[in-house]
Amino acid sequence: MQNIELRTDRHHKQRKVSWLELFFDLVFVVIIARIAHNFLSDISWSGFGTFIFMFLSVWWMWSSVSYFTERFASTEQVQRIYVFLMMIPVVGMTIFTHHGFGENYPGFAIFYLISRVIFFGMILYATLKIKEYKAVGIGFMGFTSLAIALIIGSLFVGEDIRLYLWGAAILMEVLGPMFTLNQQVKLPSNVKSSAVDERYGLLTIIVVGEVIASNANTLADSHHITSQILINGLLALWIGFSIWWMYFDSVSKRELPDKPEDGLKMAGWVYAHIFLNIAIIASAVGIAAVVLGHAHSPEKILLSASLGFVMILVSLIEMTLNEEESHSQNTSAPVFIKILFGVVAISVPFAFQDISATILMLVLSVVILLRQIPMIVFRRRKQP
Repeated sequence: MQNIELRTDRHHKQRKVSWLELFFDLVFVVIIARIAHNFLSDISWSGFGTFIFMFLSVWWMWSSVSYFTERFASTEQVQRIYVFLMMIPVVGMTIFTHHGFGENYPGFAIFYLISRVIFFGMILYATLKIKEYKAVGIGFMGFTSLAIALIIGSLFVGEDIRLYLWGAAILMEVLGPMFTLNQQVKLPSNVKSSAVDERYGLLTIIVVGEVIASNANTLADSHHITSQILINGLLALWIGFSIWWMYFDSVSKRELPDKPEDGLKMAGWVYAHIFLNIAIIASAVGIAAVVLGHAHSPEKILLSASLGFVMILVSLIEMTLNEEESHSQNTSAPVFIKILFGVVAISVPFAFQDISATILMLVLSVVILLRQIPMIVFRRRKQP
């Protein structure tokens, strides 16, 4: 095998996620927790905006490695060099996450720039080595170069303009691949030979783990745990379990779209996961804010809205996947019904403004359960 070549369904067997990739994923546990903690300390529109742009930059670093390992079949040496190099900026950004868009912005931005330069170098390497990849590679390098220029520029402006430049750079990188979609679908398919669904599933597990961790950390930091707080903690755990249940029962057992004409579906699957991960982390922050029982309206709205969007986004991801006999419309609720449950969850704190934290989490738990009942019934019928 050459040092690097396109991974294709025709010439490569389905690969498994490597120990190196699992190691890389675990590095993200700390920075995701730090970003969530920052949002918890400032639950406001401003705090939400900072959270979104920070998480998008972190997610895109993770996606850069995931894309490279799934799109290309390369030697172990190439993969190790790339992954270990990318770990350095992840750790660096973690150090400067607190006040990352304030006094610590130079450190936060410089380490992100390092990750983009590394990614640019790897895409350049692939473009030079693989003739068929040239058009796609040039597109990726173009958008990455523009993002690098914007972030460098943001180092020399005030705080009020900095966030806009950062946001423009991140959105340019995240949305850039859509402009190369016509070229990407012409490349040999690699869906069946890759482990992309497993990679995204593992990241989702890490994000769901933050829901459990935020609940445990909040209870551990409480100086006086009452029976009411324990009940809230159990309800919060159930919500965390339910998020895992919704995602992996509804999504993980379906096949990804693998036909050339399914390029938009595959793109939708990827982008929906971005927002799903954002919603899950926001749920973790919402749980940490309400579990002690003295939450105000913004915290309750955050929890309900984020959980509602989790339900909606899982339903939208289902729509991008290949239909299977075991997941036909007769086996579970139609997607629009599942989306409706998400809308109901979002509306709860608006309909009942004085609702307590305990009742809110109980109602949300029931809504999730009702959403999953058709799947439970089907699985019981299927058992011999």
